Amino acid sequence: MLSSLKIIESPKHVSYAVFSCLLTFLISSVFSTNGLAQNDSIRFDIPSQNVQSALDAFVEVTNFSLIYRKENISDAITMTVSGQYTPGQALSIMLQGTGLTFEFTSKDTVAIIKNQHKPAESAGESEAPAPMTKQKETTPKNWE
Repeated sequence: MLSSLKIIESPKHVSYAVFSCLLTFLISSVFSTNGLAQNDSIRFDIPSQNVQSALDAFVEVTNFSLIYRKENISDAITMTVSGQYTPGQALSIMLQGTGLTFEFTSKDTVAIIKNQHKPAESAGESEAPAPMTKQKETTPKNWE
């Protein structure tokens, strides 16, 4: 037993052992992912709450990274998300009515942004459709 302790105590062997452990740790850190992709369906149970708390809960469930400007996160209340959804579906449900939307910037990173669409002034109003232009109608020659 004493001889095996001498081998471990050897500076050369200790350096090699420490180097091996560090290398293994670094490799596993670099290549480890949560394994969840944008299209994977998982269970969400996030109650209706303020946007910041809901986003924190989303990160807890998905282990995704979120990018957003603090000033864009309002005091709005999110929708409840309960059930089996993809991360995108869950965010779509959660952010309804908050004035926020999202965009995936990578497989596990999401940007939360202000919704650029202006809501209609009232429930019955909507933008007027663009004027229609009539194109000249032609009949294909082989149909004549």
